[in-house]
Amino acid sequence: MRPASKAAAAAILLLACASCSRDFAVKAGFIDGRLAFVAGDGASQGPPWCLEDFAVGGQQGEIAWAVQDAPYGGDGNCAAGFPLLYGQAPAGAKVTVPARPLRLRELYVITGFGGDPYEGAFVLSRDGQRLSVENLDPDSPEAVAAQDRVARALAATR
Repeated sequence: MRPASKAAAAAILLLACASCSRDFAVKAGFIDGRLAFVAGDGASQGPPWCLEDFAVGGQQGEIAWAVQDAPYGGDGNCAAGFPLLYGQAPAGAKVTVPARPLRLRELYVITGFGGDPYEGAFVLSRDGQRLSVENLDPDSPEAVAAQDRVARALAATR
């Protein structure tokens, strides 16, 4: 096979593999008054919603909470999945950054992995005594920039 043909075949293979993977949406919300994260499509657990690592980070790149090494048997059964309560690590997972208080009106991004990448973005606000969460587009320029800063900070913790 000629070098040009090899390169073309490699590019096609790369594109084919890339099309099999996608980012999965994770939404923030409240469950029994606690901040929680749920699969964006309503799935509760199981492929592709197995959890290997998960983090919440602020717009400046600071890590608010991170866990990793959640057990996964590789047989399609997950030890941990969604919903995931903020600050409560799944059984067997290692907390790499303990949960810190979140600030109102600050952009937070969600990042994780469980076979495919997870992504999300949200802002907390208060209306009187009521705390609320607004999920934002994780592909917005602000969220993407925050995701990059958070990824760099996570790499430094591992």
